[in-house]
Amino acid sequence: MAVFVTAVRLGSLMGAARHHGLSPSMAGKHVARLEQEVGARLLTRTSRTLALTEPGQAFYARCQRILQEYEAARDEAGDAEAAISGPLRLSAPLLYGTTRLRAVFARFMAAHPRVVLDVNLGDTYADLQQGDIDLAVRIGRLADSALIGRKLETCPMLLCGAPVLIGDDPARDTLEAAQAHLRLEFSEAVSVSDWTVQAASGETHRIAGPVRMRSNNMTVLLDAALAGLGIAYGPAFVFAPHIRNGELRPLLAAWHPPELLVQAVYAPGKRPSAKVRVLLDFLAQELRQDDRAKTSKSGLE
Repeated sequence: MAVFVTAVRLGSLMGAARHHGLSPSMAGKHVARLEQEVGARLLTRTSRTLALTEPGQAFYARCQRILQEYEAARDEAGDAEAAISGPLRLSAPLLYGTTRLRAVFARFMAAHPRVVLDVNLGDTYADLQQGDIDLAVRIGRLADSALIGRKLETCPMLLCGAPVLIGDDPARDTLEAAQAHLRLEFSEAVSVSDWTVQAASGETHRIAGPVRMRSNNMTVLLDAALAGLGIAYGPAFVFAPHIRNGELRPLLAAWHPPELLVQAVYAPGKRPSAKVRVLLDFLAQELRQDDRAKTSKSGLE
């Protein structure tokens, strides 16, 4: 096909042969084999001229598009491999980064040794429209609906407190009792479902007791919960280990908080670079394989 297109473009089988490093007779055989496969004469040839037949004209136009697509795909694949180098800036929530992404980052850098990964972990969202962050991991509702996101996983949420605070009597595990507890509130929450629990029937309630402490850092709230200063509502990757070892206990066994969506997002208006696309694919694949935080709806088993 390439010999045929080149011959038409140059107006000569001899020129096509030179272009592709073939003998003139071999170039002629390539075109003859193509005509045999198509089942139609594509070129009229004399010793001095070469012209497309009517079927050849339509076939030539399609062949041009096919070869252009092939060349673009080939170049893109090569460019992508060459482009997986240099700085790549990512932001993520602090504890999500240290618990769910820390090992993923190490594996990504091992797979792409020319990448310089710049990771910014914090519980205040970076401005992707104005800043220099290439990719950000967000949990819950996107405050900026213009951002373009890709799902990485879902995040189970937990409502819990220290045994000294909530006791161990199942009869006291009620909505009324939960509403009476002091709350330890995450001040950077953006999801409308924050402090919401849902029954199997679909009925929902919001826990709205008085706030004892408010912080933009989940570790601070975790320490306060462990000290029995109030009940906490937050992601399983923060609280589930302390429930498993008995330091905390879940509230409202008959209810469960809705899961939140974890997404990798980037600013709109431009196609993400090859290295950003590679990191996106890598995060999604690795988190699917490493699903320790979601082995049950409660995130505890």
